[in-house]
Amino acid sequence: PNSFSPNGDGVNDGFILYGPDESVRIRILEIYDRWGAQLFQAENLPLNNPNNGWNGEFNGQKIIPGVYVYSATVIFNDGSISKIQGEITLVR
Repeated sequence: PNSFSPNGDGVNDGFILYGPDESVRIRILEIYDRWGAQLFQAENLPLNNPNNGWNGEFNGQKIIPGVYVYSATVIFNDGSISKIQGEITLVR
């Protein structure tokens, strides 16, 4: 998914990368606003678990709805590394 709604309803409340292989790890996940300010960074995250991803906050404050940029480095089972980038839409 490229959008999420961190409104506390338990559905699509966090952003994380999804994939079919649970043993693949996200080495680093970063979220930036449109001016390039880093809003979130986390390391060594599992795939498919939105509780470990970005909750739509920065310094404990809810971020306004909009489009943000993510960058992630993913480590695959064979040790290969891939950089993934894209946009995520935050809706409230």
